[in-house]
Amino acid sequence: MAQTRWYAAMILGNEKVQYKPAVTNLLRNLKDADPKVRSESAQALGKIRLDVPILIEPLAALLDDTNANIRAESALALGRLTPDSQPARTKLLQLRADKDPNVQSAALRALTLLDKKSNERP
Repeated sequence: MAQTRWYAAMILGNEKVQYKPAVTNLLRNLKDADPKVRSESAQALGKIRLDVPILIEPLAALLDDTNANIRAESALALGRLTPDSQPARTKLLQLRADKDPNVQSAALRALTLLDKKSNERP
């Protein structure tokens, strides 16, 4: 069953679906017991790139996950979202010192994306 959930999350992210029920399911999946489901759901939300502040808090919460892949995918998703992801900036700054180099890289990429978006704002 978990395999079905992570596969669905992966497909939704690849399709760049901007459909409310899909986002609702992806948000619910961020709390799934299976790390692969959480990771794919975070990745999908980042790929969809909705400018919806409601996505920030659940993704930011995953920056503390014990699974490095989930921390990395959540960081990247936050970077791909709106510049309003700035509240997560403090945690992203801390992740630059994460023990996992993939998380460090993802945090740096997310911060770069957020900075770029902030500079582009009118």
